[in-house]
Amino acid sequence: MHLGSRTQLAWLVFLATFACLVGGLVVTLLVTRPLTADAIVDGAFEGTIWLLFASIGLVLTLRRPANPIGWLYAAAGLVWTLYIPWDPWVDQLLRTGRPPGWPPWPGTRCGRSASPWPSPCRCCCCRTGGCGRPAGGRSPSPPSPAPRPR
Repeated sequence: MHLGSRTQLAWLVFLATFACLVGGLVVTLLVTRPLTADAIVDGAFEGTIWLLFASIGLVLTLRRPANPIGWLYAAAGLVWTLYIPWDPWVDQLLRTGRPPGWPPWPGTRCGRSASPWPSPCRCCCCRTGGCGRPAGGRSPSPPSPAPRPR
């Protein structure tokens, strides 16, 4: 591998690590409610650690591209930051018990399902009649039989 391509690869790994950290910050700001100082400090501490790994890896790979330790530091920084943009969303999923905006669980019928999440569809007993039944959830009475001729 040429020196120029190694330099580009080192910068690419560093920038990908930095992009994951920025993505995690954006997702945290959009998803985390209430946004507490604890969440911000925790994220800043984690981000600093992984950015330090990526920076050491970048410096070592730019100075001595043949040394594998620099590539290991850079790769460790990148691998450990890949989950960061997903982490706040997964935390919200675990906290609320269901993914935001997902369709009903397969097999959901009239509010009953095998899902651990509450069903977003309307139940048969709702006033609007979610299963095609009239308001109140009662089935229409069957037509009365025609009178028999005598």
